[in-house]
Amino acid sequence: MRAKLCLFLLIPMFGGCITFEVKKLSDTPGISNCYHLVSEKDKKSIVFLSNEAKLDTALRNDGKIYAVNAMQLLDCMSHYDSCLLYDWSWNCASSHCILLSACEDYCRKYNYKLFVFTTYYEFPAMQTQSSGLSFPLLVVNHQYYGTDYKNYIKQFDDEICGSDYYDHRKNWGKRFLVFKKGKFDRAVSEIELLN
Repeated sequence: MRAKLCLFLLIPMFGGCITFEVKKLSDTPGISNCYHLVSEKDKKSIVFLSNEAKLDTALRNDGKIYAVNAMQLLDCMSHYDSCLLYDWSWNCASSHCILLSACEDYCRKYNYKLFVFTTYYEFPAMQTQSSGLSFPLLVVNHQYYGTDYKNYIKQFDDEICGSDYYDHRKNWGKRFLVFKKGKFDRAVSEIELLN
């Protein structure tokens, strides 16, 4: 009885030491693109291409982030023999994620045109970490797909890789997508598997 009473009296004391952070689903990367969390200042560095606009092959990294749809990206990639589309996550700690500088070095060495895209926003980390890229960082244009929840990612992937992309479980979770003349060729989990 004495132990139960002591425990009962200690719980309120420890209650102030333990904190829990509960996020709304809309504030969770991977569930949402978190655009609503981007400050007005940072929103000025995002360029939403109109649906009719083309993604210019001559773009250089100017610190802006370009929101594109799959058709715009496919059109741009069609100008190159071999492209690598890296589905980059600024906070990924997986062995399948690599530094953007290492990815760009690999692409130069093996003659791939590198395009890096992300599916959610996190300022300033994404902007800082992508500053060394030669081509600007791309983000999936959630406005084009009509939602900022995760089903826009499947729509984008279906358009860029073909509607059967997810039907083959072998493609799930692979971050490196290879394109030949703007046509999806294959997906690999590690960049070293490209050659």
